[in-house]
Amino acid sequence: MDCNKCIENISPYIDDELIQGEKVEFEKHLKECKECEKIYNETLKVMNSIREIEYEPLPDDYKITLRSKLEDEKEYTKNPKNYKKWIGLGVAAVLIFFVIIMPSIYYFSNDSLNMDSAVEESKDMDSSNANEPMKQNLGNYGEMDSIEMADDETQDRAREEAQIDNRKIIKNAHIRIEVIEFNKTLKEITDNINLKEGYIQNSDIQTINRGRKEYKEGYMTLRIPQNYLEEVIDDISAKGKVNNLSINSDDVTKAYMDTEARLKNLEVQENRLRELIVKAEKIEDILNIENELRRIRTEIEQLQSTLKNWDNLVSLSTINLQLIEVDTIDNEIKPVDDNILSEAKKGFISTINNIIKALQTIFIFIITFSPILFLIIIVIAVFLWWRRKNNIK
Repeated sequence: MDCNKCIENISPYIDDELIQGEKVEFEKHLKECKECEKIYNETLKVMNSIREIEYEPLPDDYKITLRSKLEDEKEYTKNPKNYKKWIGLGVAAVLIFFVIIMPSIYYFSNDSLNMDSAVEESKDMDSSNANEPMKQNLGNYGEMDSIEMADDETQDRAREEAQIDNRKIIKNAHIRIEVIEFNKTLKEITDNINLKEGYIQNSDIQTINRGRKEYKEGYMTLRIPQNYLEEVIDDISAKGKVNNLSINSDDVTKAYMDTEARLKNLEVQENRLRELIVKAEKIEDILNIENELRRIRTEIEQLQSTLKNWDNLVSLSTINLQLIEVDTIDNEIKPVDDNILSEAKKGFISTINNIIKALQTIFIFIITFSPILFLIIIVIAVFLWWRRKNNIK
C-alpha cells in the first residue's frame, strides 16, 4: 500500500469500514511509514476532540426566529424596487461596451510584451526545474525498509565524514541591465562566460519597437562555476546601468548529508540481500528477496540522481540575465535629435490618421451590428415604458 492510499484509508479505518485485508495492509504500512503514522495520529486526535464536544441545544425561539427571517427574505425578493434601478444601468453598460469599447479593443489592441512578467516567469521556471527532482525523490524517504537497517555506527560515521566536506550551497543570481551597444555587450559576456568554463543554457533575443526605432532585448540563463559568480556579476554590472540585482543562496548541506547516509544504508542492505539470495533454497524466499532487491535498487538510483543533481547545481551557479538596449544611460546627457521636427510632424499625422480610422471603425461597427443595437434599443424602450407604468400605479 502506498502513502496516498494509506492516507485515503485513515478515516474509513477509524470508522471501522475497511475489510480485514485492507486493515492488515493499512496497519502494516503504518508500522513501516513514520509520516503516515504521524498523519494517522493527528487525524485520530482531531476526531477524538470532535467527539468530546458536548451537544449544544438550539435556542427556545429558534423556530420563530427562523420563520421571521424567511418571511423577510420572501418579501424582499417580491419587491422589484430593490433591483429595478440596476436593470437600466446594466443595459446602458452593455450598450456602451458594444458601441465604443468593443471596436477599440478589436482594432487597436497592441501585442505589447510585459518584460517584468517574463522575467518573473523565467525565475519561477528555473526555480521549479531546479527543485522539482529533489521534491520528487525525497517524497518517499519516510518508508522504512523491511530488512534490518544498518548499524547506528555506520550512519554516524557517514554523517561525520560528510561534515568534513564543504557545505553544499546553491547560488542563483538575477540581473536586469540596460546597455547602449547590445551586440557588442552580448559578445563580451559570452566570451567571458566561455573563458570561465561556463556556458549559456538558453537564450531568447527579441527586437522591440519603441517609438520609431527598433531595440533588442535578450533573456539568458548563464551557468558558471560557483567560484567565478561574484567576478562575472561585477563584469556584467560594469557594462551598463543595473536596474535590478539579486543573489539567492540555498543551503542543502543537511539534506545532502541525510540523502548520502540513506544511500549508504541502502547499499549495505542491497549487499546483505545479495548474500541472502545465494543462501535461499525456497522459490518463495528467492522471489521475495528479488522484489526487495528491485525496490532497493530503484530507490538507490533515485538517491544517486538527487545527489548528482545537487552536485551540478552547487558546482555551477545560475545567472538569469535580462539585457535591454537603450539609446543612452540616465547618467549621460543625450543630445537633441536633429530630426525632432520631422518626427513630431510624423507623429501628428499618425495621430490624425488613427482618429479617422477609429471613427471609420466605429461607423462600420454600428452598421454591422445595427440589428443587435436595434434589439437593444427595443429592450430599453420596453423597460422604460414598463417602469413608467409601474411608477404611475
